[in-house]
Amino acid sequence: MHHRDRNHSVISDASNQPTTTEGKSVSSQNVAKTTLTGRAVLVSAHDADRYASHLQAFFEEIAPAGRRETLLTQSLADIAWRLEQIASLEMLIYASDRTFYADRFTDERADVKAQLIELAVYQSNERQLRNLQIQEARLRRERDRDNEELRYLQAERRRAAEHQMQLAAHTYQQAKKEEKPYDPAALGFVFSTDEIERFLILREAEGAIAAHRQSAVPALESSRRKRRPI
Repeated sequence: MHHRDRNHSVISDASNQPTTTEGKSVSSQNVAKTTLTGRAVLVSAHDADRYASHLQAFFEEIAPAGRRETLLTQSLADIAWRLEQIASLEMLIYASDRTFYADRFTDERADVKAQLIELAVYQSNERQLRNLQIQEARLRRERDRDNEELRYLQAERRRAAEHQMQLAAHTYQQAKKEEKPYDPAALGFVFSTDEIERFLILREAEGAIAAHRQSAVPALESSRRKRRPI
């Protein structure tokens, strides 16, 4: 079999479903099931730990809340994993076929020879490389859609939490003014009294900073006018 044909065979076989009992047994060892979403993902046995770390990093960074955000985070992690595999497969194709063409174009200068080898590798694997590029483009579009939806859901969740905190702070201040006991949980809030007090302190500090900046603008303009030459 031709060297390039062997590459094509190895690459194409990776996407074929096993048909024999032995093949199905091996395939079953390549399925990892995440405990976060219950989704089955095709991962080779030697990549299982790396995939788990990869997935954990996404969940720690995004910190999803709710079923939909969790599923989107899982999808984004899987897309990133598959994009990495596509890049690795492209590098494998070029690395293996460069060796095949290493003895070609011997009459050319070294820099020209290198370019001709790259061209020959691309032409001999054009169909496979184009398929990988199509898959990559599709995955990137899917990633962009998932990112957009996730950002929207998280923004809506933050706005809802901010609104709830404003309500909790208002009821807390009202209770203090009337010298009444205050239990945020009894009113349906998920915040503790300490969290509400920290929010009020932060809001007061932000208000003071904003007021200082606003008062500093006229003074700065006045100072600039005084320095202007007549």
